[in-house]
Amino acid sequence: MDKDLQWADVIVGHQPFTRGDIGSQPAASLSSLYRTRWGQARVSRGLVAGHEWVIKDVSGNRVTKYLWGRWLLAREYRALKLLMNLPGVPREPFMLDRDALCYRYIGGTTLRERRERNDKLDAGFFLRLEGTLRQIHDRGVVHMDLGNTRNILVADETGEPGVIDFGSCVFTQFVPKQLTHRLQRMDYSRLYKSWARLAPESLDDDRTRYLQAYYHRHHSKPKHWGRDMTHAIRQFFHNATFRQWFRKLRVPLGIALLVLIMSEISAAWYWPGAAVALVGALLQAWSFACIDTQKVLADKGPYSLVRNPQYITRFLLVIGVVMMTGSPWLVLATMALYYFYAVTRVEREEALLPTVFGDAYRDYCERVPRFVPRLTNLDRERLLHWNWHAFRKNHGASNLATVLACLGILYIWAFHIVDQAS
Repeated sequence: MDKDLQWADVIVGHQPFTRGDIGSQPAASLSSLYRTRWGQARVSRGLVAGHEWVIKDVSGNRVTKYLWGRWLLAREYRALKLLMNLPGVPREPFMLDRDALCYRYIGGTTLRERRERNDKLDAGFFLRLEGTLRQIHDRGVVHMDLGNTRNILVADETGEPGVIDFGSCVFTQFVPKQLTHRLQRMDYSRLYKSWARLAPESLDDDRTRYLQAYYHRHHSKPKHWGRDMTHAIRQFFHNATFRQWFRKLRVPLGIALLVLIMSEISAAWYWPGAAVALVGALLQAWSFACIDTQKVLADKGPYSLVRNPQYITRFLLVIGVVMMTGSPWLVLATMALYYFYAVTRVEREEALLPTVFGDAYRDYCERVPRFVPRLTNLDRERLLHWNWHAFRKNHGASNLATVLACLGILYIWAFHIVDQAS
């Protein structure tokens, strides 16, 4: 309750101006800071309440606003609050409303502009920028987008460095140390890349070696980024604290996903998504009818094709529901998250099951693949299996009914509420 009151106080009690003030004051006319691409917030500069402010607004794009815009603005606001009073970081941040973030304007030119003009910078600038970056990391924030040199400023009057646009940042408070160090290396390697371009004579041997070791010149990413990051993300999904947090919040997260789908559902994509989800739900019911947990090794029905059919069926179920938005980006993001969730959980289960079933499970692993079925050893008698006792024990009927109810709610929402509203 106190936390909610504090948030309300930040939003209402300490706002230097409101959205109404922007349109009502002649001096508050906004000018765009740079051209905005689709999916990005509109970033404007305006004189309001006697000061110059930057206003990042996602209210103009409904898709952006609900899918990622509000989330990114909230993350940036949180980052700026953590970095309060740090030199070179925007001051006095506040949320104008749920769709707009404001902070004091920092006058200066971007590093991109300096590079385009072939301007050279003294070594002192990059040393100070490195110090600012170190303080940002010390406060538990990794910027993650310093490769975009538009996010690094050179102050007009003092020449001091500034860092802006924390929408892509990562908070490292609960991130494993190994992954945190890798993320920080990305920031430093991108800083040293700009240093090498704009002040190469002052880049010492140690930083040059660091740049060569962790920066991939073709993809603007640290060397071996894909392999190392994949390993680090898997370690994160194995983290006991994260798993405990996820178990506690899986029901609210599921409800949040359903609300997100309802906010962006497309009637044109309802039936394709519902078909995929229904296939997943029926296959999941079949899996429930073929497993008696921790008593008998399941090797019939779908378990005769793959060792982990329930993760495949849940994948189809989740992807089918997300497909209803018609957003390929949301589908791809869901696929990536589910991949790491499923693979890491299966790795933990398969490390435990030999202690339960012994050699029988090891033989089963040799015969049956993990996820992709091999149809060469298809056993019709084992495949055509259904156990009503196991189905009831595993609550198969209630699970299937829940899925059908959710699909029904989404149908009513897509064809009788959203369709009529539009």
